[in-house]
Amino acid sequence: MHANDLAILLVLAAAILHASWNAIIKKGHDRLLSMAQVDVFGLCICLPLFPFVGWPSPHIWLYIAGSTVFATYYKLCLVRAYKLADFSQVYPVLRGTPPLLVVAFSVLFLDDALNAYIIGGITLLSIGIFSIILSGKSASPSSSKYLLHALLGGICIASYSIIDGLGAREAKNALQYATYLHFITCLPLPISTFKTQRHKLTSYIQSYWPEGLFAGGCCALAYTLVLWAMTIAPIAQAAALRESSIIFAGIIGSFFFKEHLGHYRILACILVAMGAMMIKG
Repeated sequence: MHANDLAILLVLAAAILHASWNAIIKKGHDRLLSMAQVDVFGLCICLPLFPFVGWPSPHIWLYIAGSTVFATYYKLCLVRAYKLADFSQVYPVLRGTPPLLVVAFSVLFLDDALNAYIIGGITLLSIGIFSIILSGKSASPSSSKYLLHALLGGICIASYSIIDGLGAREAKNALQYATYLHFITCLPLPISTFKTQRHKLTSYIQSYWPEGLFAGGCCALAYTLVLWAMTIAPIAQAAALRESSIIFAGIIGSFFFKEHLGHYRILACILVAMGAMMIKG
């Protein structure tokens, strides 16, 4: 199998897994505890892998440390946004804003030029995100508050994605980098939650551990597949195809959460995914 074909399969699988574990967080009875539980199982999944992946080079820890800061704040933004709006409304904004932010940064600070393809992608992405925001206005007066958390989450995604793409290539071992990265990024939330809500967290894990185990596995595997794809194909292409998770999120929102998407929001999700792929591809 050609490297690009393998990368496509890896990223599509990762997109489905990513949308799936996000859906479990949205479904959780307490979304903060649900996210902490996912991280607890993420830690457990990483532990058996350490003897087989070796110890990273010292400079790799700088990438991991930087990524952990953004990943932790992203998780908090995700939890808050899912408390305020539909899954099919939050997820596309979370995943759709990073490409816009990367392009804006490149133009403002790196003097990158915009070609017609990128301009078209920006247009589609902007229309799609704006349409999704409008589609939720009638649901609840407070639902628009999710937007701040979703946008901040998007900034974090853009930041840690760039860091991790570079870190995985520098490490020259995607599994090693992903294992230590996932372990470290899974530490802050369980530790802080255990200190403040010890009994609630342990009780939650005892009651909902099957969901936590499944989501933790999806989370760990999804990002590992993406990092692997980034080592065998251009980072921009892998990141672009990853945005197909927006479409999968729309499907999950409709079938599993019984959210009324309507033709308006379905089209908006497709526009966001297409725009993101055009910008990054």
